[in-house]
Amino acid sequence: MEPLRHIANPQFGAVFFRRSTVQVRNEGGPIGASPKEHVLQWSFPSGASVSFAHLEPDKTVLKWQGSQIPLICCDELTHFSAKQFWYMVSLNRYLSGVRPYTRATCNPDADSWVAELISWWIDQDTGLPIPERAGVLRWFVRIGDAIIWCDSPQDQKRCSSGASRCQRTRAAT
Repeated sequence: MEPLRHIANPQFGAVFFRRSTVQVRNEGGPIGASPKEHVLQWSFPSGASVSFAHLEPDKTVLKWQGSQIPLICCDELTHFSAKQFWYMVSLNRYLSGVRPYTRATCNPDADSWVAELISWWIDQDTGLPIPERAGVLRWFVRIGDAIIWCDSPQDQKRCSSGASRCQRTRAAT
C-alpha cells in the first residue's frame, strides 16, 4: 500500500525486494494496477511504477548500479545481507520530487545484523519494543561499516563529523 501515496506522480518508481524470485512470486500484488508478470512490474495510468525484484545471489545488487529509486522496500530485511541493504540504500535517490525513503519489514532475529540496527528501539532484556521510543525519529551517519547515531541533524559533534549527511531513521513498532 505504501507506493499508492505517490502513484499520481508519473516519475515515481518503487521497488520491493525479496531475497529470492520464489518469494517475489508468492501470492499478493498491488491494488488497481495492471500486472506485467514477465518483468514483475505494475504500471499505473499516471506512469508511476512499482517493481518486484530479488537479490539472490549477493552480487545481484550490481545489476541495479546507477539506478535512482525513490522508494525501496525490503520485505523481511533479516533475509538480506547488510552489504546488500546498504548498497541498495546508496541508490535511494530521486528525480521524481518524492524525497527518497526506505521501508523494511522484519521478524525479530537476535543473531541478525538488523538487531543491531534497531537495538535502540528494542528492550534488550525482553526483546520487545520500548513503547516510549515507538516512532521516535533518529539520524545516523554510516562511515565504513560503523553507524554513528544522533538525536538530531544539528548534533554535529556525533552525527556529522567526517560525513556528508545524516540519514533519518525511525523504527515502527
